Amino acid sequence: MGFHVDQVYLPQPCSICSMYCVEAPKKGGATFFSDTFAAYESLSGEVKEKLKDSRALNCCLQQLSAICATPAEHSAAHPVFRTHPLMGRKSVYVCMGATRKIIGLSETEGKEMIELLFAQQARREHVWTHSWAPGDLLLFDNRRITHGREGFDLQERRTIRIVMVAPELPF
Repeated sequence: MGFHVDQVYLPQPCSICSMYCVEAPKKGGATFFSDTFAAYESLSGEVKEKLKDSRALNCCLQQLSAICATPAEHSAAHPVFRTHPLMGRKSVYVCMGATRKIIGLSETEGKEMIELLFAQQARREHVWTHSWAPGDLLLFDNRRITHGREGFDLQERRTIRIVMVAPELPF
């Protein structure tokens, strides 16, 4: 599963998430976390300038499409570069599987920019990996961290309980 922000398809996504491991596979199933402040800060000045006031359309993740009956009810436009409300720092705020386009750019140019931003989030120096064990509890700031899951043998169980709180409007 690619890097994503939980609830990005809602007008007010959650700001804080917790993940608690009940069961973990013997191999694989780790969660990758990307520092989107670092992803933003390492972008070229040209890209920052080009996208500084841009908004991206985010739709319900494909993996959740069964619960997303009508796209209009499960999509939201958010800034491509979000400002953290407490820290005042900018971050890359796009999601693999959810960000469909950058409003105002051609389809081709928008796709190129989205791919560049995805690649920026996935840079090794921006990523921390957590290998799960039962009883592990992680809290993270959904406003500045994207996360994704490593594949694992589907014959094994991976049960992670997630709690999301404090919805807020991105700016």
